[in-house]
Amino acid sequence: MRKPTLIALLIVMSVGLIPVMAQSDECDAVLIVGPAFDTPCPGRVAVPVYLHNPCPVGGLNIQISVTDPSWAAFDSTDLQSADTIGSGIGNWESFTANVNGGDSQFRIQIVAIADMPGGDSGICLPPGDWLLFTVYPHLKYGSYGLSDTCQLLNFGTVQIGDCTGWILYNRTLVRNGLCLDGTGTRGDVNNSGTANGLDVTCLVNYLKGSSFVCFCGGRCGGDTNANGTVNGLDVTYMVNYLKGGPPLQPCGQ
Repeated sequence: MRKPTLIALLIVMSVGLIPVMAQSDECDAVLIVGPAFDTPCPGRVAVPVYLHNPCPVGGLNIQISVTDPSWAAFDSTDLQSADTIGSGIGNWESFTANVNGGDSQFRIQIVAIADMPGGDSGICLPPGDWLLFTVYPHLKYGSYGLSDTCQLLNFGTVQIGDCTGWILYNRTLVRNGLCLDGTGTRGDVNNSGTANGLDVTCLVNYLKGSSFVCFCGGRCGGDTNANGTVNGLDVTYMVNYLKGGPPLQPCGQ
């Protein structure tokens, strides 16, 4: 009987149905996330996902979710919610990242396949330590949630297969200790490292509906008066602060 191809295996895996196949207890793969980095697109952070694999890998199905989507979540309209730029699987034939809309934007599903039927062979990921892919959560600065703390990115489904499409590494270990730090520095609206007049301009533009979302350092940056919301009162407070008025409180207070 012919072995299932890797493409068939991962299509089945992606809908949650696992066919009967050989299992390997000798090739535990370790996934490591983070740290997070600001991107040139304000309000968007890059989170690399790394893989330590002692055996060759030819396919994967990985689900990542945020713990509090009220202030950070994946965006179903972002066509580049994940990429393989600079990664070990950049030459794989198939890479898809799916973010469900509505209430399901807390989760992104990654399915990648090294070699589809009729494609080139020999492009499986060799044993080693690799950048696997990068995902891009969006920070929702206009909402009040747990943005003065941090949150974990958690793995749901984690399925990693060999190059034949027959062996699924069933003892995949996951290290998911990443915190997305949404605290920022109060008053540092544009995340420049200091609070000054440019932050006032950025905050005013934001409140006027500018498409440029300024709070790269977290919602706390724009909440200058520390009352839990971002509005015109924060502009007044920030101007008074720059004129020698009341100080800016640390984030978390």
